[in-house]
Amino acid sequence: MAFIFLSWFLMYEAYHIKQEPRPHFVVSSADFRQVSETDLPLVFSWSVMYLQARHDLPPSLSDRSYYLTEGKSTDEVALRKLSRWVPLNVTAYHEFLENHPRFFVCGFPSDAVFHSLIDGGSKLTLLQSRRFREGEVILVHVDRGAGGKANRPDRTK
Repeated sequence: MAFIFLSWFLMYEAYHIKQEPRPHFVVSSADFRQVSETDLPLVFSWSVMYLQARHDLPPSLSDRSYYLTEGKSTDEVALRKLSRWVPLNVTAYHEFLENHPRFFVCGFPSDAVFHSLIDGGSKLTLLQSRRFREGEVILVHVDRGAGGKANRPDRTK
């Protein structure tokens, strides 16, 4: 019986590996060509991707990469504490939006940052979509314009 289940599992996994495009596990400057052509900030909605970008991207991009916080999620608390010793751009969500009417956001579309920007009336323009680790990651240009308000991201979803 165990042999049957193991065989089924291996066949199933082999089929899906062959069918799906291979996910990327690295963050590279090639992924952010459109961002490189501007001087606008780049926000990452996922802490792991943010840390990887801060480490792997060239200084011209990593120095203007941000992770936005609002609340007390484990990632936010950890990054705020880590930023005491390591130069990280960990900034409060509302403070960042007050100072940056236009910027880029990279992350999973289901992340709270995207929902808050849409609910706040910001204009999001999709620039790129690709597989990254366990899902689809998008890169968008955000223009808050005159009418965009700053909604608080709900990271509990």
